[in-house]
Amino acid sequence: MRVNAVGGGSTERTGDPNIIAAMTLSVSLTIAGVAVALTLLFGWLGARPVKPLSAPRLVPWRFMMMIAFVAVIAMLVHAVALVRAGG
Repeated sequence: MRVNAVGGGSTERTGDPNIIAAMTLSVSLTIAGVAVALTLLFGWLGARPVKPLSAPRLVPWRFMMMIAFVAVIAMLVHAVALVRAGG
């Protein structure tokens, strides 16, 4: 079984269970879609008004939103590289 590598080449699968197949375009776009959904969710959670009489928010929603957004950018860059490489 041949697996496409990111650089456009291919590698032989040797049957080693530790080898993971390369990410395809559909996997990259699926991860990007999930990261977009998480970005929107975390942005909404971080933009809620503060309730001073309730317990403090212990989750840094805006920071998590930025991490999810970086994942979106990384997956889109990876998808563009796959399209340009013909994969």
